Amino acid sequence: MQRTTVVLLIAAVSVLAGPGCATLLHGRYQDVDIVTIPDSAEVLINGIRAGYSPVKVPLRRDGDFTVEFRRTGWRDTSIVLEGSVSTLLLVNVLYGYIGAPIGVGIDFLTGAAYELPSESTRVALQREAMAEPCALGGSQQMESGSQ
Repeated sequence: MQRTTVVLLIAAVSVLAGPGCATLLHGRYQDVDIVTIPDSAEVLINGIRAGYSPVKVPLRRDGDFTVEFRRTGWRDTSIVLEGSVSTLLLVNVLYGYIGAPIGVGIDFLTGAAYELPSESTRVALQREAMAEPCALGGSQQMESGSQ
């Protein structure tokens, strides 16, 4: 009797824990460290200020994000972070029981089925080109004309 209870308990836990594996293990958000060289660049994500680099930002795994970098004296730069299907999703598929489709569905609905390209994003900014020097004052030659 006790052995049957243990077996049923193990079976129940495996059926309940298997679905939504990615949701349980890494959740729907991913912390992304954003670093610029040089630092102290303003960081905007989808047009919303996220702070100044270096900064750690929690982003939804199932999103695509345009990350913009701005710093005086440096060219504005932007990159795109795109979510892709997580390898952790395979755990549900490889689990191989009737609950696997439920787990995959849960992971897609929560966004945990995806992952962003990297836990750390490093971007090197480029200096703005210097403007051509212009003459301020000084001597100017005038064409001689009739006086």
